[in-house]
Amino acid sequence: AGLVRPAVAADHSAGWSVTGGEVYRGSRSPAIHGRYFHSDSGRGWLRSFQFESGGALDHQEWDVGAIGSVVSFGIDGTGELYALSRAGVYRFEPATP
Repeated sequence: AGLVRPAVAADHSAGWSVTGGEVYRGSRSPAIHGRYFHSDSGRGWLRSFQFESGGALDHQEWDVGAIGSVVSFGIDGTGELYALSRAGVYRFEPATP
């Protein structure tokens, strides 16, 4: 009683070490505004979803190339999102054509 089930759950078939993330609230990349990003430092994936009406919707997996295993996320003073991997720190940027 009084407990709320998780919006998203992952077992070990999906990843080895899920790294909790952050919601993007910056202005540089409006297409991803409001999405929650998370990763798996063992498998190397980066995924996101939109949380609406009490549920996780529009799940996406992102191709981030060879940035290495993401071990943490951070947000700067303007709401821009960063991923920390074993290879460095990366800021989320809009894709260039």
